[in-house]
Amino acid sequence: MKVLSSLLVLVFSTALQTATADESPVPRQLHPAAACKDADTTCVKAWFAEYKTGITEEFTSYESLAGPAYQAAKAGDDMAAAGITRTMIEGGWYRHNHWDMMANPTAVFGAGISPDDYEGIDHCRTAIIDLKFFIVAASSARFDSDGWSDWKDFSRQCRAYMGNARRRKKIDFQRACCSRSRSLVGSDFQLSKTSCILARIASSRVSVRDSCTVVFSPSLASTFLVKASVLSV
Repeated sequence: MKVLSSLLVLVFSTALQTATADESPVPRQLHPAAACKDADTTCVKAWFAEYKTGITEEFTSYESLAGPAYQAAKAGDDMAAAGITRTMIEGGWYRHNHWDMMANPTAVFGAGISPDDYEGIDHCRTAIIDLKFFIVAASSARFDSDGWSDWKDFSRQCRAYMGNARRRKKIDFQRACCSRSRSLVGSDFQLSKTSCILARIASSRVSVRDSCTVVFSPSLASTFLVKASVLSV
C-alpha cells in the first residue's frame, strides 16, 4: 500500500509539473513579481493585491484538509493521504509554488505595503508548504511530527494576520466614513462629532454602500441613530 500511494503521489505531481500553462489547474499569475522594476510602485501594488488574495484563498483551502490529513497520518492510512494529495493537485492549489514571491522588501515597502502585510502573507505561504509536505509524508504512512508542529505554528500566525487585516480594513473604512460625514455637515463641531459617531456605528452594522451614502444632517441624524440602534440589536 505504501508503495502504491507513493507512486500515485508521484504520478499526480509529475502530471502537474509537465502540464502546459493552458492545461495547468493552477491559476495564472497576472501580475508576476518578476515583471516589476524596483521603482514601479503601481506594478508592486498590483502584484501584492493579487498575491495576497491568491495565497490567503489557498491557505483556506489547505486549512480544510488539515483535519483529514492529521487523521490519515495518525492512522497510517497512506491511501487516504494520497487521495488528499490528489485533491490538492486537481484543485490547482499550488499558487505558493508557481507564483512569484517578491524577494525585494525595499521595493515592497517603497510601494506603501507594510512590513506586517509582507511578513503576514509569507507566514501564510510557509504554513501551506508545511502542511503540503506533512501530507506528502502521510502518503508514505509516515507521521511527520515536526511538519505538523510547523504547520500549527505558521497557520496560527497566518490566521492572526488575516484577522488583523480584516480589522485594519474595517478601521480604515470607519475613518473614511468619519471623514465623509464631517465634510457633509460643515463646521458645526457638535453635529460633526455626532455624525462621525454615527458613521462608525453604521460601518459596523450595515453595508459599505448603506453607511457611506447616508447624507448626515440635523434632520437625519436622530433618524439614522435609531436605524443604527435597531440594526445593532
